[in-house]
Amino acid sequence: MNSQISPTVAIAATPYAPGVLHAQASPLSMAVTSPQEILMGWLIPIAIILVIVLGALAIARRISWAWCIGAIVGIAIACGAPLMVAWVHAALAV
Repeated sequence: MNSQISPTVAIAATPYAPGVLHAQASPLSMAVTSPQEILMGWLIPIAIILVIVLGALAIARRISWAWCIGAIVGIAIACGAPLMVAWVHAALAV
């Protein structure tokens, strides 16, 4: 029995296996996304606790509501930056 795949079968199966044909991403892409994912994994729970503390401080009138809202908007921008960049790339078709 021949264990090789015929060229006809390989060509016919090509559209159904893009993950197999392009299995590896570029090393630079992996080097950038992995530390970013690790960092976001640590920062998001810290940001949630920070928002709770800021809200409590603003309710207790220890800080101004303007500072609290400014910090929350800054946290949202920092945590949502990868999504915003992806959205801009998709919107501009870059």
